[in-house]
Amino acid sequence: ADLDLDVETHNGQIVVGNLFGIATLVTHNGPVSVESEGPQLFAETHNGGISAAYGGEDITLTTHNGGINAKLLNGGPVGGSIATHNGAIELALGADVAAHLQCSTQNGRIKLDVPNRATEVTSRLVKASIGEGGRPLTVTTSNGSIKVRPSNG
Repeated sequence: ADLDLDVETHNGQIVVGNLFGIATLVTHNGPVSVESEGPQLFAETHNGGISAAYGGEDITLTTHNGGINAKLLNGGPVGGSIATHNGAIELALGADVAAHLQCSTQNGRIKLDVPNRATEVTSRLVKASIGEGGRPLTVTTSNGSIKVRPSNG
């Protein structure tokens, strides 16, 4: 059975594994680590990194001070937002992930190591369709680099 999970803490980490429901995970001072195949994943921390393995369609990952490492494993369209103010983002995509990807950084580099159809490429902004295209997926950092690579499983 699917289980929806809503967790908030102010001074601690959040670790969730094998979730199949909707996840809302918020911490103010600590990292978030999550594995979910539910329809929606929302994870936010103010001071910590985020590590996520996600097999659903709707993702929002936000941190203010920390990096983000996310694996998107859904075999179809995925959309949402992955953002940090101070940290790098590494995004690993499953073979059949489909999205209209927009990556931007103010102080860093962007590297796309996955097959894509780029529509706009500058040193700080990349817009590209991944797979069959699909929903918008924004990946943003102010101070850090962005790397998009294939998932290794």
